Amino acid sequence: MRGMAIGIASITLAGIAWLGPARAQAVIEDRDAIRACVCAEQHVTALFGVLQERQRNYENSQKTLAQLNDQLSTRRTQINVYNEGDVDAYKQLLAQSDRAAVALADEATPSYNDAVAHYDEALAGYTAQCGGKSYNQTVYNSVLVDPSCPKE
Repeated sequence: MRGMAIGIASITLAGIAWLGPARAQAVIEDRDAIRACVCAEQHVTALFGVLQERQRNYENSQKTLAQLNDQLSTRRTQINVYNEGDVDAYKQLLAQSDRAAVALADEATPSYNDAVAHYDEALAGYTAQCGGKSYNQTVYNSVLVDPSCPKE
């Protein structure tokens, strides 16, 4: 068993030696290419902030609707249908729940979905254009000082 492990290890080492050293990734020196990636990264970061804000809004809308629906369930079991005040209060709560459902469906959900789509698109573009690349650190640092990114 030990001999087999040594044999496998030597075959693996021979294979690695045969492949030779991995080619080093080229370092990008072009200021415009680096600027494009810095700007793309800043755009993705800004969109992530928008995405987080809309996700919070979406989750808050869901919570509000769930709380109103819980209140409706509780009141439904306690309502005195012969008491006009109880019936009116229940109707008001029902209307509030309906408004919350419409707000979730017509505002919060589409807004969140739109933010997800924009973020995903920007991230895919950034990854395709800049993902895994290495930059000349001096040029990169000088671009960071004032990238002069176009307005998105």
